[in-house]
Amino acid sequence: MEQWQNLTLGGIFPGAAETVAGLQAEADDLLNKYAAVVGQINAKVLALDAIAANTLGLAAAMTAAGFYLLPLAPAAGNWQSRINTALDAPPTTGVSAGMVIICQGPDLEAVAEQYSRLSSILTSPVAVPK
Repeated sequence: MEQWQNLTLGGIFPGAAETVAGLQAEADDLLNKYAAVVGQINAKVLALDAIAANTLGLAAAMTAAGFYLLPLAPAAGNWQSRINTALDAPPTTGVSAGMVIICQGPDLEAVAEQYSRLSSILTSPVAVPK
């Protein structure tokens, strides 16, 4: 008597099935690696967002205290000339004081370290001689 046999394409073509399984394993491995890279990039984005939020909060507090902020994005040109030609400069009448802090770094970790140092300086009490 005839009997149906339960076969799969992998059973009929075992070499092709092994090749497809190998390709699937390689694809899964690459996807896992890319997912890890994306996770690292997202963590850095979150860290930068936190730094930006802290910087903006500090800038707002300093502005409320009479300080002025001039963010200079990385660009070609002399720092001094860019500062001198910036629009909406603080008033030049009466008593005023100014300070320029320039932080730049070749990578995100260096910028974060500089920000941490700057933040520490700005939040530490200043000893006033009596």
